Amino acid sequence: MYIKTLHIKDFKSIKDLEINLDKQISILTGVNNSGKTTILEALALWVECFEKLLKVAQRAVTGRYKKGDYILGPTYNKYFNFDEINSVRCPDFDDLFRDRNVKLPIIIEAVVVSEEKRQEISLGFSISNSTNTRYVISLINEKSFDYNKFNTFFDYLNNGSISSYYASPVAYIEQREDFVTEPNLKDNIRKRQSYRIIRNRIYKLYHTARFNKFQEDLSFVLYGSTSYANIRFINRSDINKDKRIVINYVNADDNVEKDIALLGSGTLQVIEILLDVYHQVDEKKDLNLVLLDEPDSHIHRDIQERLLQILSNSFLNNQVIITTHNESLIRAASLTQLFHIDGSGQGTVNCLYKKELPKLNSPHFTGPYPVLPTPVIRSIDSTAAGLDFISAIEADKIIFVEGDDDARLLHKLFSMDVAHHDTKIMFWVLGGISKILDKVDMYKVFFSEIKNTKSLWEKSLLIFDRDRLIDEHCTELINSLKTKKHIDGFALPVYTQESVFISDIRVLSILLMRCLKLSNITAPQMEEALQDAIEKQIVEIKSRYEDKEIDNEFVQSYKGCYLDKIEKISGKKIKTNDIDLQTKLKAFYNNQAPEKLADKNDVITIIQEALDKLNINKTIDESIFYALVENSDRSTIYDSWNQLIRSMEK
Repeated sequence: MYIKTLHIKDFKSIKDLEINLDKQISILTGVNNSGKTTILEALALWVECFEKLLKVAQRAVTGRYKKGDYILGPTYNKYFNFDEINSVRCPDFDDLFRDRNVKLPIIIEAVVVSEEKRQEISLGFSISNSTNTRYVISLINEKSFDYNKFNTFFDYLNNGSISSYYASPVAYIEQREDFVTEPNLKDNIRKRQSYRIIRNRIYKLYHTARFNKFQEDLSFVLYGSTSYANIRFINRSDINKDKRIVINYVNADDNVEKDIALLGSGTLQVIEILLDVYHQVDEKKDLNLVLLDEPDSHIHRDIQERLLQILSNSFLNNQVIITTHNESLIRAASLTQLFHIDGSGQGTVNCLYKKELPKLNSPHFTGPYPVLPTPVIRSIDSTAAGLDFISAIEADKIIFVEGDDDARLLHKLFSMDVAHHDTKIMFWVLGGISKILDKVDMYKVFFSEIKNTKSLWEKSLLIFDRDRLIDEHCTELINSLKTKKHIDGFALPVYTQESVFISDIRVLSILLMRCLKLSNITAPQMEEALQDAIEKQIVEIKSRYEDKEIDNEFVQSYKGCYLDKIEKISGKKIKTNDIDLQTKLKAFYNNQAPEKLADKNDVITIIQEALDKLNINKTIDESIFYALVENSDRSTIYDSWNQLIRSMEK
């Protein structure tokens, strides 16, 4: 079970915001004071409203619920004093309300999905002012709320059904800690004071079957070890005999027993986070929310990456929401897990996978591009670039590309299951192929000087779009780069990377039906529509290469873009005059398959035309290419992609 959509209105700095969360991990990024923590607090408050209103009906209400059913009310039990709200930090009563205007009620509504039952339910709460000392918490649309569905939707209403663990950064813990009761433990967690009861939480987990797995995960996050626990905890207390609780630890390298208060702040932070995700030890809940506010404050970037792997483990049955503006954690995450909060306090927030770079108000650029959330990283810290060079040195392969859109598409393709490998790659955006060829000597000198065991140049690959380049000259260029400049080159046998999609209509048909979730269209229908669209567009495409278009101006442009640069790189003259070159170009373009002539705009037009013919109301833009790659697997991989992946893995 997970929260699919959260709607927040008139809460603190948020005016009217809807966020579509990932079912497993959602990482909220943005500058300081953009509203990241406020979203976490809204989630925590939503859970608290649920807990405060959840009751067993003492009598039946005809047509609504039976005696003994769980309800969210009743209306006479909805008043709560200021000091009874513990999930949100607010010094004064009116701090909960936007602009401290107590006349505007707060609305927090969540759509909860049960994958097992294939159902969803909307639960919304209103928080308003009663007497400037008391809040009124009400279920939205309580009079028409479907309590029958509510009682069958949740399985563990008798146990509260929803848990929320909210953790802020932990730099230290109490030097001494007494045993506390279960209500006291939960109260400290809700108030974000879990550093006071970390030993109690370890003690609780210590006596469960999951404790060994907890230690193994902790060792993996801290040391990368998967074979044994590098750090072990030792309990030196008994809740039935002792007042004070003592938890020690032992490292595998020194085997000296010490109190956990002596652990470093980064290790304590990881322990705190793992305790949150392992919290459901002796209680069963339908929905387990883990809210982590900047959990990376004291953690090394390698540890952050491994921590993200643990948080992604579905067996832990948590939905984790994290706030951060840490570059390393952002780099380690999937685009489906990243959500950029712009600070406006309104609108709809989707994951970055559904966004395009220009929509993030970040211009295209040249430079290191190790992962795809770079525009988000730059919006958080425009000077952040040091880790780019570290990533380049540590990478197995540096992939030089023409543009950041190429990096995005290749990264998505390389990170999919179609590529089974351990190669660590990094992209470096150099600009268009003409610019790259003009400055290849400069790049060679620069990247040859940056090295670890190998220089960056030695482990580099240049991937470029073929565009108008004919086969003969493309081969000459790749050979010259290899023999003269000592760098491998690769160009797909199509016009651009996106042109691959129309090289196999069957595969494109399958991918479109997957990513657009078309259940009422058959594969043959989609293939036929695509074929008709290609035939229609190829007329337009070939008109660009008719005899009258390949004139002397075209020939001179081709020579300037390609031949002159190839000759400079190879150190030899390509034997052809203008007339021979014009004849060769005409012959090549007149005999090419559509994918060798169609650019990405043509591909968008073809897909749009096919969908329109099938009466599918969907507007296509460049984001379709990333969606198609995301829905690819071994059964739908293009031959050109196999070639491309092999070139990057070498």
